Amino acid sequence: MSAPAAYDLNAVFDALAATWNNLTTGDAYGAVAEKLTCYAEVVGQVNVPAVVLELDDLDWDLNMADGADAFTIVATILIKTQETKGAQRALRRFLSRSPGAGVAKLKKALKDNQTLGGLVSYADMTTVRRVGLINYDAVDYQGAELVIEVVS
Repeated sequence: MSAPAAYDLNAVFDALAATWNNLTTGDAYGAVAEKLTCYAEVVGQVNVPAVVLELDDLDWDLNMADGADAFTIVATILIKTQETKGAQRALRRFLSRSPGAGVAKLKKALKDNQTLGGLVSYADMTTVRRVGLINYDAVDYQGAELVIEVVS
């Protein structure tokens, strides 16, 4: 019989937030690169651009022997606070797979730290859902939900 999966969800969320905090988005104001703030907990109003992490679901005992668990983290990307052509373009630029784009940097940072410092077997960004207008804490943003699959 294998040992049950052992992990601390708070430590996992803190490690993912640390992996992504202060990454540049690919945009700049003047000569200053725009950086993401990544929150391990749901917060009130955020300063954009931001990533807010939330637990989406949790599956225990994947192999019938009290072994590995899997869970999904939703990383809500909030890019701009307005519904404008410029905000939509900024979101599409962020979600592009070009080397300088935000999502490419998020994917690379996660790939470079796929075990989140040894806390899990692996974490992988698998899909994007709910792209466009997202209402968060009664404020409308242009954003997207990135789905992170984690196995302990």
